[in-house]
Amino acid sequence: MPVGDQRLARILDDPAALAVDPMLVRRLQRIRDARAVRRAS
Repeated sequence: MPVGDQRLARILDDPAALAVDPMLVRRLQRIRDARAVRRAS
């Protein structure tokens, strides 16, 4: 996993990020989760 992806994953899992911009963080989490599902199938 590229370094930028690792950083983004850590930020998206950080409760502080959710507190700053919950709509953006949840949208990015959904995109990340959808990609993970597609990769797994």
